[in-house]
Amino acid sequence: MKRIIAFLIILLSFSCLQAVSVHTQIDKETTNLKNLRIGDRIFLTVDIEHETKDSVVLDNKFIQELSQTSEFVTVSSQKQTRKTEKKFHTIFDIQTTFFETGEQTIPAMKFIIFTNKDSSAVYSDSIAVQIQSTITSDSTAGKIRDIVGPLPVRLTVWDILFPVAILIFIVLVILFFIKKKSGKSIIPTKKKKLIPAHVIALTKLDQLELDKLPQQGKIKEYFVRLSWICREYLENRYKLPVLESTSTEIKRLLKKNNVKLQAKFYNFLIECDQVKYARFSKTIAESGEIKATLKNLIIKTRKQTQTNDDEHNISKS
Repeated sequence: MKRIIAFLIILLSFSCLQAVSVHTQIDKETTNLKNLRIGDRIFLTVDIEHETKDSVVLDNKFIQELSQTSEFVTVSSQKQTRKTEKKFHTIFDIQTTFFETGEQTIPAMKFIIFTNKDSSAVYSDSIAVQIQSTITSDSTAGKIRDIVGPLPVRLTVWDILFPVAILIFIVLVILFFIKKKSGKSIIPTKKKKLIPAHVIALTKLDQLELDKLPQQGKIKEYFVRLSWICREYLENRYKLPVLESTSTEIKRLLKKNNVKLQAKFYNFLIECDQVKYARFSKTIAESGEIKATLKNLIIKTRKQTQTNDDEHNISKS
């Protein structure tokens, strides 16, 4: 009976041992084992296979004690898990280094496995490595070698265009808020070409002649439009509030601003007012003469900045 119990205990212990397995290896692709020097990184992988409900952590306290009692230094560690059909693999990627030359040993590191009921510890394998000195044995012995230069950075087109695009976007946003705060339009408006006052007035006189109002017996309407064209010309030409002023106010404005031929403009407006208010009547011929008088006043007082096209239009009319 005792033999059976002992056999069962041994079998149970063997099963427990088989429940967790630890595999330790150095990543040879990233670690130059043939030419390891002081301070070089050693990339170590510890793969712990365990039950799916277990949780595995690296015992940091144990690692700190190792660093204090040996030349072994742990630089960093990262953990990831991978699931198989019935097991879990917790994989630790650990970076280590040594600051002593000669044969060194990466010590066994302690990992704690937490189960539903209790916890247990497992250890990684210890691995021997050969650390070489940074000082060579050639003619330069006794001299410290230069620090290895930085790795070359290879930039792609997007590495350049993306920061430039971000910078342009930031500048545009800043300009947007500056213009918005100042009340200016974001998109500059196209300046309208200013038409000289005399061109507007002469064009309206030509249109008035084409309408042939006197021939239709619309003498009053004809002189109302003549008076309006004259007032509009004076306002546009001299920047005076003529359209909203009475004849007396217009006389004062023209005199105050020393307008050329001011008396003739005033007499013209008075003559138009007399017809507008039915005090006098004019024949078709007289209406044409009065229109010609206004045209002559406009030409004599026009601003001397007209283009060749304006001069052509004036001479034509």
